[in-house]
Amino acid sequence: MIADMESGEPGWVAGLMRGAASLVSGQGLATSIVLAVALVLIALGVYLPAPAAKAALLLAIVVSAAIWVFAQAFGAIMAGGATDPNSGPLLILLTLAYWPLRGSAPASAPAAVISEGTVA
Repeated sequence: MIADMESGEPGWVAGLMRGAASLVSGQGLATSIVLAVALVLIALGVYLPAPAAKAALLLAIVVSAAIWVFAQAFGAIMAGGATDPNSGPLLILLTLAYWPLRGSAPASAPAAVISEGTVA
């Protein structure tokens, strides 16, 4: 599938596609298992504490970019027949929306006023 994507692409994109195709040639099962494990880690990562979630989100960005570049040829936008860049940039933007904010803490309840000027 990757090798078939290079037709009509500029030379440098076709070279990327040929390199990716030769890397996974004959390794379909292993490639599928690695991709499945990466996607499961990404899916479970959003339930983890911030440091581990950031690692899972970085993995999501890397996997999205790799699929966009090597399996989708940037959405084949440079081949002249495509109308949009495909899903890669959108998936990366969506991943960044889940990025944990630095220093964010849950909002605490406002202090209760017991009497004039006294705060509990």
